[in-house]
Amino acid sequence: KLYKNGIMIWRLMNKSKGINFYLFKSKGGPTIWGINLANALRKKDYQVTIYSDALSHIKGYIKGPFSCPIIHSVLPFPYPFRGKYILTIHGDFRREKHLLSRLYPWAIKKADFVTVPSLFLKKALDLKKALVIPNGIVQPRNKKFSYQLNRNKPVIGIMTSFHFRNKSDGIIVLAKVIKKVIPSAKLLIAGEGSLLNYYIQKVQEIGIDAKFLGYCGKDSFFDKLDIFSFYFRFN
Repeated sequence: KLYKNGIMIWRLMNKSKGINFYLFKSKGGPTIWGINLANALRKKDYQVTIYSDALSHIKGYIKGPFSCPIIHSVLPFPYPFRGKYILTIHGDFRREKHLLSRLYPWAIKKADFVTVPSLFLKKALDLKKALVIPNGIVQPRNKKFSYQLNRNKPVIGIMTSFHFRNKSDGIIVLAKVIKKVIPSAKLLIAGEGSLLNYYIQKVQEIGIDAKFLGYCGKDSFFDKLDIFSFYFRFN
């Protein structure tokens, strides 16, 4: 129930239990999504193989049709052999700069199914036949019993991966908003990555009460907050 993609795959597979996943070699959202979905399917006794680097992509691409009836990929390549090909698109590939982005229109035509996580993305990319399957959300185990906002010093939080500059820039945007609108607030920042030290310095220069927590569990992090902030960029 958590990952609805699994239901669609189950219907395609009939009696078979094999799925090959093709993911980008990164620490971004699509890769984490794929790993979580694979783990959820394995709990249902599906045989899931993950390919996440260039060499394994090639090996899996060649061997896949002989060993697995289902190909599920976030990479835009068609699968010209037997079996079902499911393409999941997580963002606007027209704005991406890597070479693979040019293959999406071709892959969309070749895929048996195309899925996107939101109706907004489906309309933006004009994918009339795409299936909208929202990303699974894990319900928190801990409940926040006090919902009263601390008006004098509210605690605002944001969580991000400091491996991606475009996403991490949201920390700077939020810090400037707090400085201007509610300077008494405390900002808690969760996440880690190669750019962490750079953003620690930038936030310190803005001059607000901010604390970088590094990696931490979502449940314990959310329980500390009055307001959770999410940075979303789409032009």
